Amino acid sequence: MTAVIRVVIADDHPIVIEGLKNVLNTHESVELVGVADSFAQVPPVLQQTNPNVLILDLSGMGDAALSLMQRLRRDYPTVAVIIFSTYLDYATELLELGARGYVTKTEMGSDLIRAIIAVARGELCVSPAVARHLEQSRPDAAFTPRESLALKLFIQGLETPEIARQMHIKPHSVQNLFNAMFEKTGCKSRRQLIEWYRRIYGSLE
Repeated sequence: MTAVIRVVIADDHPIVIEGLKNVLNTHESVELVGVADSFAQVPPVLQQTNPNVLILDLSGMGDAALSLMQRLRRDYPTVAVIIFSTYLDYATELLELGARGYVTKTEMGSDLIRAIIAVARGELCVSPAVARHLEQSRPDAAFTPRESLALKLFIQGLETPEIARQMHIKPHSVQNLFNAMFEKTGCKSRRQLIEWYRRIYGSLE
C-alpha cells in the first residue's frame, strides 16, 4: 500500500484553499492535515501536524519570505516545501534556499499533484511556467544569486541596512556584493548598475 503524503497548505485566500482541497481530494495518496493563513502561523502548524509537504503561497502572507524559507530549512528539514504562487521574482533564490518545488497558481491541477509526489520522493520539481521563467532568467548568471538578490532589493527601494536585514548579512557585506558587481560591469554607482543591467538584459523587476 502506498504511504499517504501528509500536506499542509499555507495561503491567505479561502477560495484558493478550497480549490487546493478539491485538487488534493482527487488523489488518494495525498492527505491535507493542516492550514496556515500567514507566515507566522506556518511553524506552529508544522509542529502540530508533522507533514511531509508544505504548499506555501508568497503573496499576502507577511514579510520576509526568504527568511521564512531559511528557517524552514533549518528547523523543519524533513518538510519538502513547494512554493505555490504567481510571484516568480525570487524563484531562483527560494529554490537555492531549499524549496523543493515551485508551481504557479495557474497550474493548480495536475502540475501541483505531480510536484507533491515528486518532492515527497526527495526530487526537485518545478512547473512548466516556472521552468520557462528560470530559463529566461539565465542571463542573471553574470551575477551570483546573492548579488542578484541585493540588486533586486535595491530596485525595490531598500537601502543597505534593510537589504542586510532581508539577507541576514552585515551592511558591509551588502556593499561588498555591489562592489563585486561594479567590478564585473565597470559601473561606479548602484544607479549606473541598474541602468547597465536594463540595457543588457531588460527589467530585473
